[in-house]
Amino acid sequence: MPQEAGPSPPSSEPLPNFESTPAPYQVPLEMQDMQPSPEELTSSTFLTHGGQVAPGSVALCLAVRDAHEDILEWLLHHKRLGVTRVYLWDNKSVPPMNATIEAHIASGFVAYNYFDRFTHPTGAPQLFAYDRCLEEGRPLHAWMGFIDVDEFLIFRGGAGPIRHLGQYLSTKHSQAAGLAVHWILFGSSGHMDRPASGVLRSFVKCLPLRHAQHQLVKTIVRLDCTAAAWSPHAFHHNCSGQSVARTDGSPIEGPRAEEPTHVDLALHHYATKSRRDFEQKMVRGSGMKRQRGWEYFNFVDSWSVVWNFDALRIWDDGAIRTIRDPAAAAAALEQYRAEMHEDHWLKGP
Repeated sequence: MPQEAGPSPPSSEPLPNFESTPAPYQVPLEMQDMQPSPEELTSSTFLTHGGQVAPGSVALCLAVRDAHEDILEWLLHHKRLGVTRVYLWDNKSVPPMNATIEAHIASGFVAYNYFDRFTHPTGAPQLFAYDRCLEEGRPLHAWMGFIDVDEFLIFRGGAGPIRHLGQYLSTKHSQAAGLAVHWILFGSSGHMDRPASGVLRSFVKCLPLRHAQHQLVKTIVRLDCTAAAWSPHAFHHNCSGQSVARTDGSPIEGPRAEEPTHVDLALHHYATKSRRDFEQKMVRGSGMKRQRGWEYFNFVDSWSVVWNFDALRIWDDGAIRTIRDPAAAAAALEQYRAEMHEDHWLKGP
């Protein structure tokens, strides 16, 4: 039985990237360095229990278009992590997404805004929405994260009695101007069509942790230290002597840095999903007016050779932890998909 790999040691070798390095030829049998050791905490450790109030209020800002099929799972996942409100800016969805998330709007969990080219003056609707989120959220929340609907915050482990995102930020990163969370990119996991069992259950193969694409970060900012959006990945901060930190505590400037030595919170980026999903994504385009084609899909898919079950631990940590080989993993995944654990997120808050 393959042995679980420990954390990757620092290396002076250049990181692989899509443009200059061939993709791995063989799929490794082990889950490599994506599998936390048994003594580490997991995603389920960080969920809200018993109505516990977070030490710091955490909101998320989201600019989105035509994500009617994805938004309910995304909202519920982050609500379970202790997010108190989502500021959702709907960029020209057809039809508008408010009917899909009506229950979340009515409960106050989602603050909904519809906008198009006539209601924002810039050529970057995503950054326009981010600056509006900063203005609205600054008096109400301690922290605000800026991520996309194909990105999910996932705890990978750590130490201490942390129960949700606000407690994690206030306990471990209270002196930082923001927290930079590194990407982990996922491919299609062989899905041609959109799977019925949801994103987190369906896409379980990602790029190796040490990869140039994982140098990119998204930011959870401390609102009293943040002036404006710089890019979708980084912000202008105004607290003297306080910098943005990564999850290992090291400082970062800008949108990317070498991968940290320890990752207890990651941002799972389901960059392609199925082939059918990616076709639709190409039609929708990007909030930053950037279009990616099939060459991007093929690159991500060819590099997605590592099994990653961190998201599944939210549902059944004990069962997933024992899986070490692909045959057992495939059997477990088929069982989970048949059970349709995601049914509850279609029912609203």
